[in-house]
Amino acid sequence: MRRRHSARGARFGEARDRGTAMLMTMSVMMLVTTLAGVGATMAVRDMRGAGEAQQAGRALDAAEAGVAQAVAYIRANGTRRVVCNLTTCPTNPWSASNPVSAEVRGGGRWTATIKPVLINNGDDGDRYVVRSTGVAGGPAERTIEVEVTVAPVDLPKGIFGRTVNLGGTVDLHQISIFSTGCVYKRDKVATHFESGLDAAYGVPVGVHSSQIITESQGSGQYCANTNKPIHGGLDLLGASLKPCNSKYPYDQDRLGGALTGLSALLDPLGLCGVAAGQTPYQPRDLDLDGKLDVNGSFLRDDEALFRTFNIKRPALTDSELEQLKTMAQAQGTYYTSTTWTVPDGSVNPHTVLFFDLNANQTVDLKPLDGSLWSRGRITDANSPMCLDASLLIVVQGGNARLNGNTQLAASLYLSGAAPGGQLFKANGTANHIGMLYADTIDMTGTFNASLDACYVANPPPSLFDVNPGTYRELDR
Repeated sequence: MRRRHSARGARFGEARDRGTAMLMTMSVMMLVTTLAGVGATMAVRDMRGAGEAQQAGRALDAAEAGVAQAVAYIRANGTRRVVCNLTTCPTNPWSASNPVSAEVRGGGRWTATIKPVLINNGDDGDRYVVRSTGVAGGPAERTIEVEVTVAPVDLPKGIFGRTVNLGGTVDLHQISIFSTGCVYKRDKVATHFESGLDAAYGVPVGVHSSQIITESQGSGQYCANTNKPIHGGLDLLGASLKPCNSKYPYDQDRLGGALTGLSALLDPLGLCGVAAGQTPYQPRDLDLDGKLDVNGSFLRDDEALFRTFNIKRPALTDSELEQLKTMAQAQGTYYTSTTWTVPDGSVNPHTVLFFDLNANQTVDLKPLDGSLWSRGRITDANSPMCLDASLLIVVQGGNARLNGNTQLAASLYLSGAAPGGQLFKANGTANHIGMLYADTIDMTGTFNASLDACYVANPPPSLFDVNPGTYRELDR
């Protein structure tokens, strides 16, 4: 009996062991199943997180594409319509009420605005904030802001020539002449200072030369100081014997002098006394050498002229000229001969017309008469007649002719030196609104030159120095 009991106990022990093993196996299987479920859940979450991160990245890329397009808009179109957004033009593109939006490759989209924050900031440039929001499917959305500084490249805001020969009849309205050489036949120029101040500098219209202004006929950069100069010679102390010329009270050259305290005999109309109170005529020692470089109608040298009126020579660097050439090539307005086609202003209202010529080639600009940029004077920049448009004409190496019976609002820059870089005026009457810059300006016949409020409000955006600055992600 005892043996049979032992055998039965052994069988029970074996069964108990098998049950325990089965329970352990089931527990392990349940643990594995649970871990597998957790792992699968984590994998799904990781995949979803990776997808959301990719969407967020694409949204940020889209937002940055919006900033790039806003900067490209400023470079191509300027800032006039953007500034107008502040007050009377809320429906202009890029305003808060009329943002610009576009799709990007991959299914994203950006929406952007341009907001002026500091305008008329002088040499430091105006500041704008570009705000762009990018989306890329689902809830992914990113918003960034970039501060953009816009400063126009300084070109002379008037008529500038190393030599200016005025053989015809020239009428100036709200524009002045600047030269580093002699200005001949001053009596052929009517400055019409009574019709308004110089639109660029806010001072009476005049002729400003670091050499001599004379009523005599001549040519070349230098001339004698005894042949009909508009200001008198110097006395033994170096002071001008005739600092005020009542016919040209706002002119300056190296034979001029102080305009303060003049007697009625020297300033019978009192106009020179008016000039004395204007900034360009006030006494200044610019290089701090103990000698006055500017004093009334006196300009000592080229540097005094340049610094007084913020003029550079050359006005455009080689790299800036290359930039303009590249832009003209992109617009289809780059030419290497004097055969050319008038640009279509409806396609590119802000056009760069670039001529790359030899010194013996002269391009006639008469075909521009009747184009988008052909107009009369507009003294109100808010007039509906004042279009958001500009034309910059660059003649590199060669010459240009402003032929008769034309009307044109444009900036004309000739970069060559003699025998190139000459600006001629031919028969008839030419009416030009805007800057003229050349090595030699030779005017015959009748020529009207001016600035107006519409031209000043539309500087060529191709001359803007546009620099993106501070970058902020608003949702981080």
